[in-house]
Amino acid sequence: MQLRIYLHAYIGCLFHCTVMLCASPVYSQEQPPPDQPTNNILVRKNFPLLWHFQQNRRLGRLIEKDTILAFIAAGKHEDLTRALNCADAPECYAKAVLFKESEQNAFADEIVRLYNGRKAFRKLAVKLRADGSYALYENLPDTAMLRRAGADVFAGLNRMIEVYLLGTRPRYDKIDSISFSSGDTTFYRQVHNALEVIQEKKTRSFFEIPLRSALSVMDINGRNEAARYEPMASGDNSLPFKKLPGTDWGAYKYSLILVPGLGPETPGVRLDSGAISRLKDGAIRFRQGAAPFIVVSGGNVHPFKTPYNEAVEMKKYLVSELKIPNEAIFIEPHARHTTTNLRNTNRIIYNFAIPADKPVLIVTDTSQTNYISGNMDKTAIRDLQYIPYTTIKKLNDKETEYYPVRTSLHGDPSDPLDP
Repeated sequence: MQLRIYLHAYIGCLFHCTVMLCASPVYSQEQPPPDQPTNNILVRKNFPLLWHFQQNRRLGRLIEKDTILAFIAAGKHEDLTRALNCADAPECYAKAVLFKESEQNAFADEIVRLYNGRKAFRKLAVKLRADGSYALYENLPDTAMLRRAGADVFAGLNRMIEVYLLGTRPRYDKIDSISFSSGDTTFYRQVHNALEVIQEKKTRSFFEIPLRSALSVMDINGRNEAARYEPMASGDNSLPFKKLPGTDWGAYKYSLILVPGLGPETPGVRLDSGAISRLKDGAIRFRQGAAPFIVVSGGNVHPFKTPYNEAVEMKKYLVSELKIPNEAIFIEPHARHTTTNLRNTNRIIYNFAIPADKPVLIVTDTSQTNYISGNMDKTAIRDLQYIPYTTIKKLNDKETEYYPVRTSLHGDPSDPLDP
């Protein structure tokens, strides 16, 4: 019934929609084209489903030609055109680009029909299962997994707009919030200019206006942390990555030594003294032969919008001051919380083919050790929807060991600075 309603509405505006969808793309100097490398990375990490839609031409064409999804795309163009002439700027902009519940429901129904009728969508489900993008849903049937993946996309895009355009409180407002004050006319003008470029593009894909809008707002806020230091196997990680194939894993009890970061609260400070203490203890365990590699984990976190990355600064200290070989240290430069220190380290394990049947040794301070073995389970369930380990054991006041889980590959677009 719902599909018929959407189809009837679509036919009613067919001529208008066709005119809107046939214009050629236009870019201005106000906002770079949304296919820049940073945006590709952000889409891949936050919205794997949309990334496949963009990268696979056959999927893209099927989506553009689909009657229901094309109707949603046309409606988004109409909404955005009206919003650009609205006096109450931020609220109008957000209302135009946020996904409505009816649009989400229509997609959920349509993705099932496309899956049942088109081989390309069945192949997509296989790819998503293989790469673990939606590992949390891997026990569901394909159609249910695709519907849940779509729900994640809508929730994630809407969350980006709500936080980084409307100023809604993020999960941790001290470090993740909007960069502009309420009523900042310069900010609204930048958003208006970006949305004008998006509106002129006249894309046929149902998701492009919300996606491009969300990415533009994130860019204006300077919140591209999730794309920094990617791809993870290059840059500071290139030497340890090249060393992996020759590693004799049987010679070590642990696969990795994880040293979580500790962000300084004082602006201009590169490395907190507490992090230095953790590094010294981690270096001792490395020299004792506990594991062949150290992972230093932490993003650009404290203080708000710091230019210094915890993992990068920690690696510098390990190499220059503690004389640990560069090729023995992986940086994990994205984690913003203890739960994601573990989750992101697990991603290194699975993505780099490090043995997952060996435990990881966490070396940190007494306070964090107690938290890891105490209340972290509750935080992980609340924020990640799962616990990023199967077995965890406190060894002493500064050390914990755990086994990773593949569910850690599942993305979290509700936390777009480290999904």
